[in-house]
Formats: sequence, structure tokens, C-alpha cells
Amino acid sequence: MNVQALNSTDYTCLSLLSSSVCTEWPNNFVSVSSKWTVSMLDADLKTWKDSSWHIKDFNSNYGCFWNGKGLQYLYTFSCSRMLFEESNDCNNISNRGVELSRSNVIPICKTTCEAYFNSLRSIFNDENQCPLSSKSYIKLLIKNNAKTILDKNDEELIRLNDAYINKALNARIKTLEDISKYCNEYSTEDNCINDVVDERNFCG
Repeated sequence: MNVQALNSTDYTCLSLLSSSVCTEWPNNFVSVSSKWTVSMLDADLKTWKDSSWHIKDFNSNYGCFWNGKGLQYLYTFSCSRMLFEESNDCNNISNRGVELSRSNVIPICKTTCEAYFNSLRSIFNDENQCPLSSKSYIKLLIKNNAKTILDKNDEELIRLNDAYINKALNARIKTLEDISKYCNEYSTEDNCINDVVDERNFCG
């Protein structure tokens, strides 16, 4: 494992050479905690879709009842996003004289980036997973967590969750805007990465 440290005690440039997830960028590095290894990075990415903690975090942030299914090219997008993070200067180490930052990182294909964006948007637009109002949210909340809210009536629950749902709706919009911006800036139509090995031939 090739780990090269920057001038920081907290972060390390971690090589993707031996990554089993970010397979298409063996010559590049990501900026991660100095305590992380490539095995830990791979494990975190691989368990995201199946981890109850990650799914719970997603649902909490976006006011959803998502089951962890339906996202396309999650690994490919996540690997690319880490490589092009503004705070990731790791891939400029050998290119100090090159004006274009991250010039040696191959971007993902625009079709791949858009597929990820569209799959997430479809989840957000599915009212059976991500309700668009407090009233709809409460119906699903009662259906999924009836035992924990028997002491409150529907009107009280709607009132208590109005602010939460508004915040969640804004979070969905902001996330989609960020991904759309990323796809416009950091994906291309040629000389690009279609997918990583684990997502090959089945769209993630």
C-alpha cells in the first residue's frame, strides 16, 4: 500500500492502487484521515448501500423511508467525487508546474454521472420513499413506526414535523444541485471512466 503524507498530521494521501472499489484510478490518491487504510476506505464504500447506519443517516437527512436500493453507479460516483474534492491536493504532488489541477485524474463519463443523479432524483421524487409534505410523511411514519408514536395524534405529529420536512426538502434540492454542478464541471463525454469493476454491466 502506497501512502504518502502531506504536511498535515490529520490527513494522508492514500493510494488507490490496491483499492477493490475505486479500480479505475490505480495511479491516483484520495485525501483521508491519517488513521485510514485503503481496506477501510473500500469497506466503507462497499457497506454504504447495505449499512443500516448509512441508510438511517440518509433517511434522517432527507426525510425519507429509503430501503437502500435504486442508486446507480454509487461507487463510481463516490470514487470520482473524492478525487475531485477541492481539499484533495494529493494528485497535484507530481504536477506542481501544471496549471490545471487534478490534471492526471481521469473523470467519469457524463452519462454515468447523470445516471447517478437521475437515480437519486427518482428516489427523492418517489412519495412512497421520500414524502413531499408533513402529512404524507406522518402517514409513512405511522405505517413504519406505529408503536413509537401512539401517544400523539396526527395533527400534533404534522405540526411537530413541519420544520423537519421543510429542512429535508431543502436538503434534497441542495444535494441534487451540488451533484448536477459536479457532473457539469467534472464529467466528460470522452476519455472518461464509465464504471468501476463492481458496477460493470449492471449500472451500479
